[in-house]
This record gives sequence, structure tokens and C-alpha cells, in this order.
Amino acid sequence: MYSGKLIIYERKINPIVLKLKSEIYDSFLRELMEESKEFKGDSVSEVYGKISKWYYKNGVVFQY
Repeated sequence: MYSGKLIIYERKINPIVLKLKSEIYDSFLRELMEESKEFKGDSVSEVYGKISKWYYKNGVVFQY
């Protein structure tokens, strides 16, 4: 589980920034996942794609 902050800047390059902080305290995932992570992109969809790919790489799959 992560908590995050989505920031939208008024700039042309990577205006969308998502900063995540781990709240995993008692799971084996704590050893596998990073303590904090930052994703940047030109749109919310691009940032979502990056976070989805990062989770998948670490063995976590989003289900809709």
C-alpha cells in the first residue's frame, strides 16, 4: 500500500508528477518494493501507465 500526492505543474515538460510513499509495514512486499517512488509524465494517463508497469514488474497486477 502506498500513499501518494499528485501534482500538476504549469510547465510544458512532464507537468504531471505523482510522488508515492510506502505504507507497507508487515508484508514480504516491503523487502521487494521501494520506500518512495516518483512518476512523471505529460498526462495523467501516461503516469498511470508508468505506475501500472512498475507494479507489474514487481509482481502486482491491477484488476478492473
